[in-house]
Amino acid sequence: MKRYVSCLLALLLVFSGAAGVYKPVQAAEKAQKTRSIAIVYDNSGSMYMDMERGIDSGGLVWCQALYAMEVFASMMNEGDSLWIYPMWDVTTKGSHYSQDNPVKVNSPRDAVMIRDIDTPNAGGTPISAVKAAYDGLKTMSGDEKWLIVLTDGTYFHDFDLKRMTPEDSERALSELISPYVNDVNVLFLGIGPESVQPSIPEGAHYASVEKAMRSEDVLSKLTSMCNTIFGRDELKTSGDQVTFDVSMKRLIVFVQGENVSNVSLRDETGKEAGTRGDELAPHFSEHYETYNGGNYTPGEIDRSLQGVIQNYSDSLAGSYKLDYSGSVTSIGVYYEPDVDLVVRMVDANGNDITGMEDLPPGEYQIEYGLVDAKTGEMTNSELLGNTHYDIHYRFNGEEKELSSDDKQGVLPLTIEDGDTLEVEEITVEYLSGYRIHKSGIDFGFPNGGWRGVKPGPDPAGDFEVRVSGGAEHYKLSTLEQEAPYLVEFYYNGEKMKAADVQTIIFRVESQNNGISFQPELDGDHYNVTVHYADPAHPENTECGDVVAMLNASYTEPEHEEATAGAAINFTLDNDVTGLGATLVNDKTRFTMAELDGYTMNLDLRMGGEPLTDQEMNDLTVDISIEEKKGNTIPYTIEKDPANSRVIIKLGNEGVKKGDYKIVATAMTKNQLGQDSTATDGTKIKVRLLPVWVIAVSILAALALIAALLWFILSRKVLPKKAIITNTTYFVDGDDVPGDAVINLKGARKKKGTIDLKTPSVAGNPFAKANFKFEVEAADTRYKVLKKKLTGKGNLSATVTNITSSRQVSRIMASGTAYNWDDNHQLMLPPGETSMGSFRIGTDDTIIMNAEAMDGAGGGADMNMTCTIAFK
Repeated sequence: MKRYVSCLLALLLVFSGAAGVYKPVQAAEKAQKTRSIAIVYDNSGSMYMDMERGIDSGGLVWCQALYAMEVFASMMNEGDSLWIYPMWDVTTKGSHYSQDNPVKVNSPRDAVMIRDIDTPNAGGTPISAVKAAYDGLKTMSGDEKWLIVLTDGTYFHDFDLKRMTPEDSERALSELISPYVNDVNVLFLGIGPESVQPSIPEGAHYASVEKAMRSEDVLSKLTSMCNTIFGRDELKTSGDQVTFDVSMKRLIVFVQGENVSNVSLRDETGKEAGTRGDELAPHFSEHYETYNGGNYTPGEIDRSLQGVIQNYSDSLAGSYKLDYSGSVTSIGVYYEPDVDLVVRMVDANGNDITGMEDLPPGEYQIEYGLVDAKTGEMTNSELLGNTHYDIHYRFNGEEKELSSDDKQGVLPLTIEDGDTLEVEEITVEYLSGYRIHKSGIDFGFPNGGWRGVKPGPDPAGDFEVRVSGGAEHYKLSTLEQEAPYLVEFYYNGEKMKAADVQTIIFRVESQNNGISFQPELDGDHYNVTVHYADPAHPENTECGDVVAMLNASYTEPEHEEATAGAAINFTLDNDVTGLGATLVNDKTRFTMAELDGYTMNLDLRMGGEPLTDQEMNDLTVDISIEEKKGNTIPYTIEKDPANSRVIIKLGNEGVKKGDYKIVATAMTKNQLGQDSTATDGTKIKVRLLPVWVIAVSILAALALIAALLWFILSRKVLPKKAIITNTTYFVDGDDVPGDAVINLKGARKKKGTIDLKTPSVAGNPFAKANFKFEVEAADTRYKVLKKKLTGKGNLSATVTNITSSRQVSRIMASGTAYNWDDNHQLMLPPGETSMGSFRIGTDDTIIMNAEAMDGAGGGADMNMTCTIAFK
């Protein structure tokens, strides 16, 4: 199964970028080129059957072909396009496709439509599908064009759909495809020992004709084809570890198996291997048909064909762990290295002379190699496979070439006075499919090349400026007290003597405001001291990282000028943080008695540290205690040097009640001898009565309000509204539509009435009745208010009496029946003088029986049932 997965992914790579096979392209171009691919899909009947003619397919060739195409489409680059030309009409996603209307896949996310391809009627093997695919491919706009033919055909049909012999089929295919390689790349794979194999001569583009004798040979042939095109593009894995020592432009992880998900590649910190792309899941197709032209066994489905494809881009070299879930049968990891070609021209000392045009006579060499494009480091990674360099250059007008198979190398050159050298182009090929091509100008080499010119003065020697001494950190308060930096000079590795040092032009340039550097010659070296740029205002000095650039130039007799530089770096810490003051007060409310003698502390710090004795001696404190009317509180202050604080003691003589603001301002000298001030404050309240008296008064008022509320809310009141629902009204057995009419009087009062009227009856104005409940409140104001605000709870009322119109003979409410006699008197139980009260509430049912005259002077029975509710 691993070979099969490699085959499928390799086939994908063939489709999406194999132009490098015949004419390799620059690696940087691979991501930019677009590809148009036309696949001739043989969906003839034989692809669905085990035809027992030497190829043990088990009727799975169709399934494998669709799955391979879905894998390929899932891993196309953005910008690529795929057209599938079926030999016989197909349907997918509800649409119909044919040779004249091929299936088009625009992006990897559309690949799933291939899985849905169905062949309703599979016939023979028409050669017209190959020409249709080529004709369509010529009109496409991709930078690279590929024609792929996958077929098990032995007896092709000509353009008139006449069946040809195997010999005629092979001859016709050869004549048809041979001219195509002048325009497009061609891949042809015959399936089975009897499949035809056309002869295609070499042309301007790549062409390959292969045959798979058995079904398993299909996998090995496709794998071999991919390895030929892409060299060593497959990473070897060790268990679940994937390691590569060069950065990758693209990684493709293909995990095959059932229910595969959560595929990821992470390093030991949990970080993923580059930018994660779309996760796609190719899957076997379940659309198969019986071959209409014979009695073959229906095709089968290879349900092992499923997995997950995960793409990564911009991956740094390293070791990563592959994680996934599901029942995995095989894993393939494929890669596209991210490298660049570097070439430079150096002199005998290794100095880069790329920007020069005139070269002094001497020994030179052109150094070349590949670098990791992410890190810029040279790489000899084995993942780059076999490496081949071609350097084309012109020496004294003569064309020359250097070819090398080394990972990196040099081209030695001797330049004499009058020689000319021009590097025209440099090409590197690696992994048998990647190519970087650049001109000399791309590397900054002079246009027109170099000239050997004998110089006037000799080249300058190796001139160095070396700095020693100093520290990594200085304090602002002691900056000018630090020892100077020692600056020494070396020429060609030897320390320069005093006489030569005196001829050096030496400058020190500060990169920070408020800081100056003063160099002073001292024999064979300079001393550089650090100063405040404005001694009168050292506080304006910029703290933080400090940099000074040291520049020197020296000219040895009969030599060119030599320049060198160095830097002084240190961090200037601001230890002059100023005075800090905190007024500590534990009490904010006072009576007059509590105020007298109360003390609070003004804690003082200089840069977070207690004040020194000198700072306490220089300390002055100003206290302001005042309320908005101008009243004040008397106080006294006392310094407490041992605790770095000032004690403030309050009095109460002449104090009036009110809200007082206390502001304490302290001032002393900081580390630079400058005045430093700090202020803090607090607020206090002075009252005639203790706080607890006020609190008790407030609590008593709240208790009174609560009692009043309880009294009001506990009183019983009627609901605000009564409504009738679910009215059923019959007159002489006929259903009368409409709801009963209800009216509640006395809402929110203790007593009231509820009037009910029957619905109107069209054509009989006498068929009506009404009755009245005299009611009293049953629920508290609290319960009624709760119902109004929250909608929760059921409301009710107590019925104390019932009256009705003369038509009513019987009313049933709350489970009790009330009847009227012939004189329309309410019938009471023996010995009772009034009816007993009862409660009605939400969803209680009321039933009324009555009789009215009909339109002819006779009687009409009226029966009404309804439900009462309160809001």
